[in-house]
Amino acid sequence: MLRRWNFSLTLQVPFWLLLTSYAGTYSSPWPPKTSTYHLLSPRSSPQGKMPQSLNHVWIKKEARMLGAIQIASGVINLFLGMIWARLLVSQLDTFGKTYIPIAGVSAYGVWSSFFFVIAGFCTMMLEKTRERCWMTHTIFTNVLSSCIALIGLLLISLELAIFSSSKKRVIWPQKCGKLLSEYLWLFTSLQFLVSCVVMHWILKAKYRR
Repeated sequence: MLRRWNFSLTLQVPFWLLLTSYAGTYSSPWPPKTSTYHLLSPRSSPQGKMPQSLNHVWIKKEARMLGAIQIASGVINLFLGMIWARLLVSQLDTFGKTYIPIAGVSAYGVWSSFFFVIAGFCTMMLEKTRERCWMTHTIFTNVLSSCIALIGLLLISLELAIFSSSKKRVIWPQKCGKLLSEYLWLFTSLQFLVSCVVMHWILKAKYRR
């Protein structure tokens, strides 16, 4: 009798241990709380940061520098336009068929600087906040800025071409106007190139997978 009880006990004890271990394994929640916390912890991410939201824009850090260049070129164009206007008003009699001051008469350097500064401000805010709401504003302002810069390049190039084709004697106010237009053309070209680079980076970040 004692042998039968010992034999049945030896069979029941391993079976009971196996059953309790099997039930204990699947009674705990899945995934465990520790694993969930590990996935959300900053140390588990490859860059040591929390996962970013879907509204995050992955644009280069150099975009802020390009935005500062846009603002600087816009301010320089503003001062060049003001100097051109002052020269044109004070020396109006010296300008005629020899030199047609298209940049001075149209005041391109004054009103174009407003769009250049706004485009640079939006570019800097996009890099700072990295939000998609600023992406739309930055694309719109940079497209508008590049179009205005292209129009200015055509106008100033026409002005310089007409002045270069003239064979009459050139006096100092005309030389000063030509120099101002050349500087205006230079910084407008810089603005056009920077706007194109910013738009390329934004579109690349927008359609990033």
